[in-house]
Amino acid sequence: MADAFSYNLHHLIGHDALPDDVKERLAKYAARWSAVDNAGEQGTIKVWARDLSDDEATDIASWIVETAFELNRQFWMDEE
Repeated sequence: MADAFSYNLHHLIGHDALPDDVKERLAKYAARWSAVDNAGEQGTIKVWARDLSDDEATDIASWIVETAFELNRQFWMDEE
């Protein structure tokens, strides 16, 4: 989960060009992992994700991959 966010979407949090629904969902997740105390070297996303059910983690990871793919596809289509 942490790697999926870190490598695909984390850098986009707060980006003006994101669709509102993506901004809202990223902000929701960021608020949840930012509330983690004492994450240490593990990082807040990893500590937060540890408490997710398998179904919730799968849903979030799927959303990350699908959203990152779509955003990248749109970027490359806009570049042509």
